[in-house]
Amino acid sequence: MSKKSLTDATIPPSRGTKQSHLFSWEFLGIVVCVLAYAALINTGPARHAGLITQYLPVILLVVCLYLLACAFVGHKTIKKFCYLSHYLELYSRNLTVWLFLSFLLVGSQLIYNWSGEVLSFFYIGGLLPNSDAGNYYEGARNLLIEGDLSTWSSRRPMMTAYLASILAASNFSLISTVSMISALAAFSIALVAASIRNTEPLGVALWAFILMFFYYNGYVGTTLSENLGLTLGGISFACLWIAAEKRTIQLFLLGVFFMTLAQITRSGAVLVLPLLVLWGVFWLASNWRARLVFLLGGITAIIAGFLINRLLLLAGGGDPALAFSNFSDTLYGLSVASQLSIGAWKQIVIDYPDVASLAEPARSQSIYRLAFDNIISQPGTFAAALLRNLQNYAISNGGLNLVAGTKAWVLVQIPSLLGVLWCIRYFKNPRYALL
Repeated sequence: MSKKSLTDATIPPSRGTKQSHLFSWEFLGIVVCVLAYAALINTGPARHAGLITQYLPVILLVVCLYLLACAFVGHKTIKKFCYLSHYLELYSRNLTVWLFLSFLLVGSQLIYNWSGEVLSFFYIGGLLPNSDAGNYYEGARNLLIEGDLSTWSSRRPMMTAYLASILAASNFSLISTVSMISALAAFSIALVAASIRNTEPLGVALWAFILMFFYYNGYVGTTLSENLGLTLGGISFACLWIAAEKRTIQLFLLGVFFMTLAQITRSGAVLVLPLLVLWGVFWLASNWRARLVFLLGGITAIIAGFLINRLLLLAGGGDPALAFSNFSDTLYGLSVASQLSIGAWKQIVIDYPDVASLAEPARSQSIYRLAFDNIISQPGTFAAALLRNLQNYAISNGGLNLVAGTKAWVLVQIPSLLGVLWCIRYFKNPRYALL
């Protein structure tokens, strides 16, 4: 595929009455998708849902690889095999199409979970929250009934507030709550795919859709914080992707803000926040005055995200010292390059059982001190642990299961590697620099 087809492909803007009609039809399509999703989870048979969740993602993967071959190899080379791609490309520019597909997959997985056929550590009988999911659920109920945040909820108050809001809207119905949470996550997946489809070939957008669904598939129907993290992350990516195309600071700031909230919800690659600000400064701003605005605006958006988290803690009567306290266990495990199969976060229990048994917030504060002492004294060990985790991800399927019990990491890693190489080659394009 030519460089121009990936870097310069845009949808011609609609104007006037045509734009109004398109908006009306798209809004109507979204409403129809929501109603279809509600009908699916209320009446859909579990047996058919199981077939959809097992085979439709594989079919989509095959179609995706076919479209990528058509795009990257070129129509002239395999012209007789690419006639179908024209029709698929034509009807894939609408958010409604992606939303329908996302609702179908997520809704089917939800029904299949409720049938009890899927075993998970985070729910019992396909529905009742267990372990961490149970703690989030009880924390949300406690916030609504008692009016304050529990010790567990104070770690991630944003997820507790989000879950409590939906739980209250559903009149404490657990089925309705997980259905709405899953629907919002499905919407963010569709939004990402539709945003990418505005500028890239269908195969690229479908690839992003498949990767996000495969990741989220294991969290459908749970009350874990991954739900909100994925939802906020998807909205953030869509804003940033469109901002890269239109060079608008408003969407850039929204993207950074939502990414900050996503990182607070699921603490992890927080270094991406300053990198996003630098991306906006050097790839979106056209002059030094604009760069200063992007820089200050980006920093303000990050601060605003953390400020909201702080205000939620204070409003819920939580202890600010408990914020991000659960990340201390993982950080310590990385600081000593733990190789425990059950997870690096358990290493502190083995090395310092007396510290691990302390009450919060003394426990997490002590673990953080130990972790930072290790990082300062042995930075090489910490770096080696990070590289090993990256290597484990690269040679595995990255946690993405195509079918239950089947790992096809080659299908995931090779196209992804080609995408990384493409982004490096054309890094001057803001969209590819973002990736």
